[in-house]
Amino acid sequence: EDLIDMEARGRMKTAFHIHGLPMAGSITEAQAREVVDTYYVMFLLAGNFSPSDREDALERREIFAAGYPGWEEANTWMQDLLKPRMEQAEYNFDTTSRMVEDIGEQYFKFNDMEC
Repeated sequence: EDLIDMEARGRMKTAFHIHGLPMAGSITEAQAREVVDTYYVMFLLAGNFSPSDREDALERREIFAAGYPGWEEANTWMQDLLKPRMEQAEYNFDTTSRMVEDIGEQYFKFNDMEC
C-alpha cells in the first residue's frame, strides 16, 4: 500500500465510524454512497471535517456542497469515476476503500480540468 491508499483507508475508517457502520460485514448500497460522500468531503477539505455522527455528517455535507464553488462538477466527476464500482453486488469496508483509493489516485485529472 502506498501513502495515498493508506491515507484513504484511514479516512474511510473514520467515515465508517461517523456513520456507525461495521468494519467487518456488508453494508447497503445507500450506506456505501453516504460513507463515500462523507469521505469525499473529508478529502476535499484535506481532513478538516469532523462530524459527530451520521446526521451531523449529512447536514454538514449539504452546507459544504452549497458553499463549495464547483461542487456540481466535482460531485459529477466523482459519481462518474465510481459508477463501475457501484455496480457490484456487495459493499463493505474493503470495497468502499477501493472506491476512495480511486478518488485519491485520479483526482489530479479532475483538478487539472478545473484549472
